[in-house]
Amino acid sequence: MDPCTFIKVSISSLALRVPAASKPTTSRVHSACSPCFCDIKLPNNPVKTLPLPLLSLDSPAPNQIIASTFYLDESSFQKQITTSVLGRKKASNPCLEVVVYTGSRGGTCRFGTEKQLGKFRIEVDAKWMDSSPIEVHNGWVPIGKRKAGELHLNVRVESDPRFVFQFNGQPEVSPQILQLQGKVHQPIFSCKFTRDRGSRARLNQLDPWTHEKDKKDRKGWLILIHDLSGSPVAAASMVTPFVPSAGTDRVSRSNPGAWLILKPGTQGGDSWLPLGRLEAWRERGSKGEIGCNFKVTEERSGFYRIANKILLSKTAISCQKTSKDIVKINMELPVQGGFIMSATTIHSEHKKTGKCSKLQVQLAKRHVTCVEDAAVFMALAAAVDLSVDACQPFSRRFTKDLGLSCASL
Repeated sequence: MDPCTFIKVSISSLALRVPAASKPTTSRVHSACSPCFCDIKLPNNPVKTLPLPLLSLDSPAPNQIIASTFYLDESSFQKQITTSVLGRKKASNPCLEVVVYTGSRGGTCRFGTEKQLGKFRIEVDAKWMDSSPIEVHNGWVPIGKRKAGELHLNVRVESDPRFVFQFNGQPEVSPQILQLQGKVHQPIFSCKFTRDRGSRARLNQLDPWTHEKDKKDRKGWLILIHDLSGSPVAAASMVTPFVPSAGTDRVSRSNPGAWLILKPGTQGGDSWLPLGRLEAWRERGSKGEIGCNFKVTEERSGFYRIANKILLSKTAISCQKTSKDIVKINMELPVQGGFIMSATTIHSEHKKTGKCSKLQVQLAKRHVTCVEDAAVFMALAAAVDLSVDACQPFSRRFTKDLGLSCASL
């Protein structure tokens, strides 16, 4: 498997110092009472807002703690870099921008006391795509009018290749999984989905739109990932059903549904070893976010158990409305040391619209030592995707018939 070119832009060692004559007066908000903050912007990426420590003039440089990271793939990076065309004057390249504020940012009512102190820009350069690490900036830099303050930051760019996979269909229709490398789409796995494994004959008789039967149908789901030879190399098994909490129509955080992520055991046959547990639920509020966490397992004296202290990811899957009925689902697994996996798809919560895009998974190369490693993450990504469906309110119809994928079993 050949990875795709990605780069990681890391911003660390953030701090601010303000000369005594330029410090905010009592008529404004003093930085010591209301910490300073900054917005870090890079074109085509979400703006990241971070607190900014205020240091005295004689303080040493802050520690090399990474405050924020951006990831760029080669194609999107090249689109950002402008070039000269037919002798025309070259336009300026996009910039990484850090905007510094004093005071506090307002909430939904916009009653904030923020005041822009200054900004710092670094132009994106084509050299960033080189394989060797580059330290773009490190140290103090004046910002604002009449040097109102000094910002300290370290900006480092380094290669961080990823494998990119795409499910050639929704996980519930048992699709192939393709590896994407530029314009080449190569089959590498197949995905097999089954539901209610103990009662296949009943599957085609169920009406998936019925409220009461939805409660029964959101259990017993199984995802098997096979290699090209047909051997199972990973699995995700729903071990706790997705059911509504008492007095509600949703899967709550107090009673989440759960999957076990598995790999084949060393004894062969039907033996499996658990690698982690994924839990998912529907968050409160109108945004309809899906909360999830993933904990890895640990082995003790030949027994496997979920290690509560080893939390790989705990996040709310953002659901950004892209139209009246369509919701974009994006989920990332970050850990200390960097990115592991992202899974992105488009879901619809309307029966007639259906799902509008295929599940795509990006996986950091450093976490893959063999094909089987990648298969485990495919099982996890499929479980996350199906959890979004399983967490739909029970007063609402399913977006599609999950029984269709089992009609040929």
